[in-house]
Amino acid sequence: LRACQDALAGQGVIKGQVTLVGGGSRHQTWQQAIADVSGLPVTVRAGGEHVARGAATQIAAILRQQSLLTLAEAWRPDVVAQANPNPAHLAGFRLDERRSLLGERIASGHLGQ
Repeated sequence: LRACQDALAGQGVIKGQVTLVGGGSRHQTWQQAIADVSGLPVTVRAGGEHVARGAATQIAAILRQQSLLTLAEAWRPDVVAQANPNPAHLAGFRLDERRSLLGERIASGHLGQ
C-alpha cells in the first residue's frame, strides 16, 4: 500500500484521507493499520455494495442531468468509524527505513532472533 501511495504521489496524485469499505473495514485493527501505513486519516462509511452504489449514482446523474459530484455528496453513506495515523509507526513502513533497520539487525547479528 505504501509503495503504491508513494508511486501515485510521484505522479502528483495526493489525497488527504483514505476511505475503507468492505468486510475488513469493520475491524478497528485493520483501520488503524491502514492509517499507520498510509500516514493518512481513515474513514469508514456505513452500508454495503459500495461499487454498485457508485454505479447507480453515475447512472442517476446522467438520467437526472445533475452533477455526479453533487449526487455523490448527497448520497454519501454516513461515517461509522475513523482512525488517525500514529506517527511513531510510519517510519517502519517506509522502504528506506525498513532497509536501514534490516541492515542494523544484520550488522548486529540479531537477524532472526
